Amino acid sequence: MTSPILLVGAGPVGLTMAAALTHQGLPCRLVEKAPVPNDKSKALAVWCRTLELLDGLGLADTFVQAGLKLSGGSMYADGQRLVHLHLTSDESRYGFPLMVPQNVTERLLTEHLARVGVPVERSVELVTFAETSDGVHCTLRHADGREEQLETPWLLGCDGAHSTVRHTLGLEFTGQAEPNDWMLAD
Repeated sequence: MTSPILLVGAGPVGLTMAAALTHQGLPCRLVEKAPVPNDKSKALAVWCRTLELLDGLGLADTFVQAGLKLSGGSMYADGQRLVHLHLTSDESRYGFPLMVPQNVTERLLTEHLARVGVPVERSVELVTFAETSDGVHCTLRHADGREEQLETPWLLGCDGAHSTVRHTLGLEFTGQAEPNDWMLAD
């Protein structure tokens, strides 16, 4: 059997990548430093292209059932509607934004992965890695302090803005901060 691809980070990106790899018959292992899933809503919208990709994995209907379809939105000031935006399209079967809190997105993907035999290994942190002639040599640290050495053909860094993978490779986190303030309350 081929060594599993190592994915670091069990947010929406890592979970979706694990689902996609598994769907293609590729073995993978998903580790996450955080001991428990995040319970905050964070990102709320799943857009039509994402739903199309989830459909290819057999997951779009699960998301649609869990979410709230939007057809538009309005902005108001001083009790007056300033603008109304229509947010639907006929170009996709999923021509609507779907409101699904990120913690629900992560739960749905985690449940799917559990059904296909890919558990999220929590409290497991990527400490170091180095490229080898056959792939990548990695050191993982478990919650009890034990370090595990492993070889993987591919290492996928899905570990967010403070990515160990990105920092180790010296890759910048490009982009800019949103100049506006937003509040999201749970």
